[in-house]
Amino acid sequence: MTRTLKPHDITEPRLVIRTMDEAGPGGANHVYGIWKADQPFDGQPMATISFQNGGIAECGVNGVTHEALLTIIVDRLGCFQAGNYPHPSNEQARLFCLLAMNALHQRTHERLKRGVEGKVVA
Repeated sequence: MTRTLKPHDITEPRLVIRTMDEAGPGGANHVYGIWKADQPFDGQPMATISFQNGGIAECGVNGVTHEALLTIIVDRLGCFQAGNYPHPSNEQARLFCLLAMNALHQRTHERLKRGVEGKVVA
């Protein structure tokens, strides 16, 4: 069953984000589509994000990771800060993304110590 995510825009929604697959064994979806709000859902999304589905050791690399998307956001926000229109909120958002990446890296290090990184573990 697909879901439409709650609006992320503060003003009138310009984009609609929907899941495009069933949730996997871990409870999360792996494919998300982004449509213009005035575009029908029966058409192709303007962007699709496919996340890693299954452990890399078992399934190989087959999608992006949270860390990859956070890296892109950190880069963009840093570029905005270095550009003509820096803003404290951009820097705060960049730092929060770095904190999120750090938390995910800590989880990876913990999984490496247990010898389960890249594997599906019940």
